Amino acid sequence: MGQFFDFMSACHKHFLQVLLVQMLITTVSTIFPHCPPMDKNVMDAEVLFICHDAGESLGLLPVSTALYNATTGSNGPKQVAVLALGNPASTIFASNPFSMELSSFGINVTVIDRTVRNQTLPAADAAKIVECMGSVRVVVVGMVYTMQAQLAAAFAAHGRKRGRKISVIGFDDGFSDFDPGSMLGGFVTGSILANTSASHDRSSPVVSLVFVPSQFIANQITTFAITHGLNVSARVTGSPTIDTWRAAAADVAAVRRNRTAIYGDISNARPAVLYAGGYGSGYPESLRLFCQLVRATADTVSFSFSPHPGLPSHLERNLFETMNVSAYIRWLPNGTNTAVGVAASNATLSQDSTCNVQSLYIGKPSAYIQPKGTSNTPSYFTAAGLIPVMDNMSDTHAVMSAFSREDWQVNASSLVNASVPLDATALMVGAIKSLLREATANRSSRNSMTSSTAHSSSVPVHDTAVVGTTWHASIARETRPQKHTAAVSPVPNSTTRGRSTKGSKPTGTHGTTTAASGVSSSTAHVIVHTTTAAPPSPAKSSVFDIALASVTGGLMLCLCMYFVVYVCCNRYGCPPRIPRANLSYDSEGANESRRGEYEDNDDEPLLGDL
Repeated sequence: MGQFFDFMSACHKHFLQVLLVQMLITTVSTIFPHCPPMDKNVMDAEVLFICHDAGESLGLLPVSTALYNATTGSNGPKQVAVLALGNPASTIFASNPFSMELSSFGINVTVIDRTVRNQTLPAADAAKIVECMGSVRVVVVGMVYTMQAQLAAAFAAHGRKRGRKISVIGFDDGFSDFDPGSMLGGFVTGSILANTSASHDRSSPVVSLVFVPSQFIANQITTFAITHGLNVSARVTGSPTIDTWRAAAADVAAVRRNRTAIYGDISNARPAVLYAGGYGSGYPESLRLFCQLVRATADTVSFSFSPHPGLPSHLERNLFETMNVSAYIRWLPNGTNTAVGVAASNATLSQDSTCNVQSLYIGKPSAYIQPKGTSNTPSYFTAAGLIPVMDNMSDTHAVMSAFSREDWQVNASSLVNASVPLDATALMVGAIKSLLREATANRSSRNSMTSSTAHSSSVPVHDTAVVGTTWHASIARETRPQKHTAAVSPVPNSTTRGRSTKGSKPTGTHGTTTAASGVSSSTAHVIVHTTTAAPPSPAKSSVFDIALASVTGGLMLCLCMYFVVYVCCNRYGCPPRIPRANLSYDSEGANESRRGEYEDNDDEPLLGDL
C-alpha cells in the first residue's frame, strides 16, 4: 500500500506532466485511429457504396463494378469500395474484391434484416469507419436502413469538419411514388435520424442528390424539396437492374436451357408464370390468393416461385403445403437470379416487387396480387395500367385472360411515356465521375477563391434530370415562405423544347426517343436565389476539437486519480505530506542518512513504514 501512495503522490506532484501525456495519447489516437489491416486499395477508395437490401445491392452491383474497372483509366476514381451491411448485400457482393463488411473494421455487430430497419451502430464504431476511410469523396447509399443514413450523415459531417465536401447520393431502386413518410422520404427530410444519437441536423436532408429510375419520381421529389426548402436534387438515371435483365433475356440459348431446368419439359405453347417472393404487411394474403390461382389454373399454366434474396422461406413452404399446391409450384434452383427465372417465364406476379417493372422491360407482362384490405404502393405503372392490380379471384382470371390475348407480350411503345432511361449503369457512372472531377477541381482552386465568392447568396439546390428535355429555371425565394414561381427558358443548342412551370411543380416535355433505348436523357438545373445570408461555412478548426478532447480526457483522468486517493485515504488513512529532503546512500547502500528537517513531527511514520 505504501508503494501505491508513493505513486499517487507522485501523480499529485506531476499533475501537468500527467495531463500532457494524456493529451498526447488522445491526440495521437484521434489523428491516427486504430484501423485493422485491410486491403490498401479498399482503404484508399474515393467512392464508397453502402448497401443492405437485395434490390439496391443488385442495382449497384453493375455500377460499382463498372467504376472499379474504370480505376485503371485516367478519368475514373482511384479506388472503389462497397460496405455491405449484412445480408443479403454480403452474399451479393461476396465475390467482389472491393467489398467489405463491418467485421473488416473489427466491428462485431450483427445487422438484423427485418421489415423495421432502424438499427444503428454505436457512435464510436461509425466514427471509426469514417476515419479509416479517409479518402472517400463520394458516398452512394441505399435508402432502406437507418444504419445507412447514420453512416452517410457521419461521412458528410466528417467532410464539413475537415473543410472539404463529401457528396452523398441516395439510390432509389424502386418505382413507387415518392412518399415523404417512407424511409426513403426520411433520407430526403432528415427525419430518419430523429430518434437516433447521430450528430446530424434532423431538419436537414441526409442525401444531397437522389438517383431515381423515372422522371415522375424526380418531379415528385423536386416539388417536395422546393416546397419545403430542402437542399436535395433528383437525377433520372433509370434502373441498372434493367440493364442486367435485358442482358439475361438477350441470351436466347440460355433462356431455353433455364426454362427446361425450371419448368421441366413443357410445351412452348404452355404459359409459365413466376411469382417473386417478398415480405412485410400483406404478403401472406398475397401468397394465399396466388395459391388459389394456382389451384384454379394448374391444368393449363405452369408456375414457379423465386424467394426473396437473403430471407428464409419457411412461410412460403408451409403455406404451399397447407393449401395443397406444392406439387404445382416449381422453386427456382438455388443461386438462380430472378432475372433468369423471369426471362424463362411468360409473366411475373408479386405483391409489389420491382421485378414486375423490370419484367416489362424484357417484354414479359406482370401484375400485382394485393387482396382487399392490404397495403398497396401506388406508382406510374399501376396508374397507367401497365401493371394491373388483382385483389380477388375474378381479377386474377381476367388478368390472365388479358395476358393470353396479348400472346404474353408487352408492347414496347407503351413504356415510352414511363420516362425510364435504359442505360442506367452508364448514366450513374458518368454522374459519379462528374462529382469526383468537381471535388478535385474544388480542392485545387480552394486557395484561390476570393472573399466575395464566399459571401455569394446564390445557392444551387436542384439538379433534376428531365428525360428528353434540357431546361433551366430560376426560382425567387424571399426570407418569408411564399409560393414559388419559375421562369423556364430553352438552353442554347438544345434539340428539345422546354416549357414554363406553374406554381412549385416543375415539369418537362418528353423529347424525341433514341433508336437504341427508346428514351433519351439529359439534365435540367433549378437554381434557387435567396435573399437570406449564405449558410455558414464548414468548420475547419479540427485542431481545436482535438485539443478540447485531449484536455477533457486529461482532466477526467486526473479527477479519477483524485477520487481513488480520496477513497483510499478514507479507508486506509492518508499518508503524510512528503517533505523536501536530501537522501543519500553510503557506498554499500546499507545505511541511509538524512539531511534536512521534516516540517512534520519526527514521530510520524514514513511512507515506507505504512
